[in-house]
Amino acid sequence: MTTQLTKASSILYEEDCYQWLEETINLLKSRHFEAVDWDTLVEELDYMVRSEKNAAESLLTELLKHLLVYQYWESGRSHYGKHWEHEILNFQIQLARKLTTNLKNYLSHQFDSIYFDAKRLAYKKYPLPDSIFPDAYPYSLAQIIVSGFLPNQ
Repeated sequence: MTTQLTKASSILYEEDCYQWLEETINLLKSRHFEAVDWDTLVEELDYMVRSEKNAAESLLTELLKHLLVYQYWESGRSHYGKHWEHEILNFQIQLARKLTTNLKNYLSHQFDSIYFDAKRLAYKKYPLPDSIFPDAYPYSLAQIIVSGFLPNQ
């Protein structure tokens, strides 16, 4: 019987993932653990965690990129400054909505790598002099995710 339930659950997952999630939640709430498709549930949870980490990394990369050009490309600030300020605030708001304690810890551990990627992207996008950005970012994660933070202000 359990094999048939698991097979039916797997088929439902392929056809309608959201209905499968709702049914799985209901099974868990009602403690019908024997009917839960555990393999698919673990796979889905793993995907959700990776997806959240990737989204947070992407937002932080864009935030860092914009903070870098805002702070260090002084001649570009007069032309692009207001746009960069808008983008910085937008990324801060989005990141604040997404962050949990676990995601903050994850981003803290990945911060140097994410900063390196942000520098590479900034150099690719803008006509910047070589080595305009410092090797290590001058602000902490805790500082830059505060809504409205701008460097040197």
